[in-house]
Amino acid sequence: MKESALTSSNRLGGAVISDRIVASLLEELRTGRYARADRLPAEVDLAAELGVSRTVIRDALSEMERAGYVERVRGIGTVVNRAVLSLRSRLDQKLEYYPLIRSFGSYPHADGIQVFPIRAGEELARDLEIEPGDDVICIKKRILADTTPVIYSIDYLPRALFGARDYTRIDLTGGVFDILERECHQHDRRLHPRQDRHHCHHRVPAVAHQRRSRCHALGAGGYRDLGSGAAGRESAGEKTESRWPRMSLEVNITKKLNGFTLHANFAARSTATAILGASGCGKSMTLRCIAGIVKPDAGRIVLDGRVLFDSAQHIDLPPQQRGVGLLFQNYALFPNMTVEQNVLCGLKAEKDKAARKARCAEMLQAMRLESLAKRYPAQLSGGQQQRTALARILVGRPKILMLDEPFSALDSYLREEVEGEVGSLLAGFGGTALLVTHNRDEAYRLCRDMIVMDGGQVLRTGGTKEVFADPQSTTAARLTGCKNILSCTRVDAHTVRLTGWDAPLHLAAEVPETCTAVGIRAHDFAPCAPAAPNALPVQLNSTSENPFDWNLIFTAPDGTTRLWWKVSKTNLTAASPEAPAFLGTAPQNIMPLG
Repeated sequence: MKESALTSSNRLGGAVISDRIVASLLEELRTGRYARADRLPAEVDLAAELGVSRTVIRDALSEMERAGYVERVRGIGTVVNRAVLSLRSRLDQKLEYYPLIRSFGSYPHADGIQVFPIRAGEELARDLEIEPGDDVICIKKRILADTTPVIYSIDYLPRALFGARDYTRIDLTGGVFDILERECHQHDRRLHPRQDRHHCHHRVPAVAHQRRSRCHALGAGGYRDLGSGAAGRESAGEKTESRWPRMSLEVNITKKLNGFTLHANFAARSTATAILGASGCGKSMTLRCIAGIVKPDAGRIVLDGRVLFDSAQHIDLPPQQRGVGLLFQNYALFPNMTVEQNVLCGLKAEKDKAARKARCAEMLQAMRLESLAKRYPAQLSGGQQQRTALARILVGRPKILMLDEPFSALDSYLREEVEGEVGSLLAGFGGTALLVTHNRDEAYRLCRDMIVMDGGQVLRTGGTKEVFADPQSTTAARLTGCKNILSCTRVDAHTVRLTGWDAPLHLAAEVPETCTAVGIRAHDFAPCAPAAPNALPVQLNSTSENPFDWNLIFTAPDGTTRLWWKVSKTNLTAASPEAPAFLGTAPQNIMPLG
């Protein structure tokens, strides 16, 4: 990589900024060593090249994927999207205006559509990274919710995007996101969009200027109150439920998409439940099926005893009738509306203007947005945008609250603050809440229950602490942060023999017949005598220091099997612990895995 993009001080200093990594990788993809590459090297190789951790690389690749530059495909790797790589400016399709308008009970459509060619001026050429004078297709349209104008957009698409095709014979009247995804697929078959995301979740090659327009408020019918201590109470005049059923949400659905199959089968209580899994496992798709944005191929969804979807009975309630509040990854705020107008969008069912205004004011106060009521989304910080999006959802009193990676768009310094706010929100919400995340720490801190997913399947469900203590599978163990997953053979009901040590380990838990490995948390080891129970001879391989702990990596006598030991520091200047000859752990700390 060029030294200008990533300085040596940053390489060695540990203060590497992921967007700097992104800039460097994009430069190499456009004009450098990867200019002709179809795929990027593996994460471990990129980390070695740049001198940073795999976590930093993973964050950078996630950002590039959200921007549409690459797609991480299971079994293939990080695939380069050449169709959008040369374009710097993109609209974020995660805004999802059409689904959002539908969720408010309105019909989204466009009128006054104009399509015509222009020549790119210097500014537009610079934004699109094309040459001044190059052909550009201009699409002007007005987007309405029923009869109410909500967005006026001007989209500029490079003529080259359509190749040799006659643009006048291409349907350009639909959503620009649909157009661009369709055309990108026609010209680059190597693209494999992530299977757990709806098609409106990819960034696309376009520059759009969305002008503020005079519009009326949109909204959705609501069910349950939240805020100012009102969690679980009904609004005035509505019947109050005495208690919630034990299992308020039941999901058993199948959805096939582009060679990927989602089979989500779980039940959730009236509490905060995390859906934990790696990118592409089907988490977000599950939420969209529950919300009614995506229709499953088969199965059943029941919320509080009310059937939302049943393929056998041909039941498929529209989003506005489901009582579902879904927070999209980047909030989907209407850019041409103020904070107050966006929140009012959640109150279409309320016909009384005074009641609408009062409830909106109450929610703005509850979310600490009163002073920001007249600001537009572009004038807000990431945390303020998130609170606005949540206020718009909660003012409609949803029966279920679903948050899709709510912290992914926030800078690291904002995450703790916003996470605390979301934690308080989830604790006060009276119904079922689902939190989609790939971050195990977020899941552990914020949710009482947990669902672990991988490859479109549910691997494990249960209480969060229960799942962490007994993940049951190697995949679930890795997702919950277990560093030591050691191959073994079963000896008897409470004994296994470790590969690499040829030594027995005694477990407190019963060892199932299907056990092929055991998991041991890195902090559960301790130095011990050679004759101690579960003692393992080890040889130090490397040591790394974190602000509050040390990581020591050992090898088994066979020289290949690795073992992690994490040691907490007593203070920031604590010296590295001496490497022991033997490490041991208590039987109750060993988790059998299938």
